[in-house]
Amino acid sequence: MGGVRELVADRAGGAVVRPNDAADLAAALEKYLASPQIACAAGAHNRLRATNEFSWRTSALRLLDVYDRVVSARQDAARASA
Repeated sequence: MGGVRELVADRAGGAVVRPNDAADLAAALEKYLASPQIACAAGAHNRLRATNEFSWRTSALRLLDVYDRVVSARQDAARASA
C-alpha cells in the first residue's frame, strides 16, 4: 500500500508486511495480540508522532515553508535575468 511503509519505517509504531502475504500479516497481528504492552507502546508512539508530525499547525508551517522557497526561487531567478 503506497505511503504506509514510510509511516511505519521505524517499526516502533507498526509492522510492514509483504503484499498479499496472509501469513506475514497474521504473524504481525499475533505479535500485538500476544503482547498488550507492545500494542500499547505502538499506540502511544503513533499518537505522539501524529500529534508532532501531522497536526494542522505542523502541516501549515510546512506549507508556508514551501511557499517561501518558491517565492525566493522566483525572486532569485528574476534578479538573475535582470
